[in-house]
Amino acid sequence: MEDGFVRDLMLVIVLPLFLAAVFILAVCLKFRSICKSQQRREELSSDLMFERVIRSEIPRSDVTLQDKLGEGAFGEVYKGLVRMGELVRACTVKKLKENVTETERRDLINELIVMVTVGEHPNDLSLIGACTKAEPVLVIVTLAPNGCLLDQLKKNRENSYYNVRKNEMIFTPQHKVKIARDVACGMLHLASKKCVHRDLAARNVLLGEENVAMVSDFGLSRDVYEIGEYESTSGVLLPVR
Repeated sequence: MEDGFVRDLMLVIVLPLFLAAVFILAVCLKFRSICKSQQRREELSSDLMFERVIRSEIPRSDVTLQDKLGEGAFGEVYKGLVRMGELVRACTVKKLKENVTETERRDLINELIVMVTVGEHPNDLSLIGACTKAEPVLVIVTLAPNGCLLDQLKKNRENSYYNVRKNEMIFTPQHKVKIARDVACGMLHLASKKCVHRDLAARNVLLGEENVAMVSDFGLSRDVYEIGEYESTSGVLLPVR
């Protein structure tokens, strides 16, 4: 009688514990499998990105720097020429200053990686190539002959419609709608590549041939669709709002 009672009690206690242990083990194995798959996907993505960066490499001897267009605390921007086979193409070259820190160098490389991810689009500043095998790192991008939207807006505000210098844009309602559409198309393309710009402003919109607007400066861009946050170029994580 007592043996039967003990046996029944053991079944009541041990069986649920055993089943719970099996369930927990199965969940752990499944989670481990998912983690390994995700890690492998990230490794493959990283390898693919590295290959794309390598393919964008241009011999430094094929790049000629011309007039300086501007500079910041850590970098300089030049108008330049890049040889592409039998053709010579006008371009813009981003160049780090001497004695920059590793963090500042990483920032430019990160921007290069984002531009490789984004690819080409008429309303996004497109990457032509890069020189990364020696210092200083050069990032070669599409030339924007009409400068940035902010400068054109300032010039347009200072001048009347009847006193506009050559190559300065007159911002009629039609022009404004066109620029807005160009910027929207550029941002839509970024979204299709799962990138959020996070610093869209008139200073970061460049005007190309025939004043086609191009979204530029991807220093704060990041793929945020999976992690729900973005990272500034200094490595500080910031929330998406």
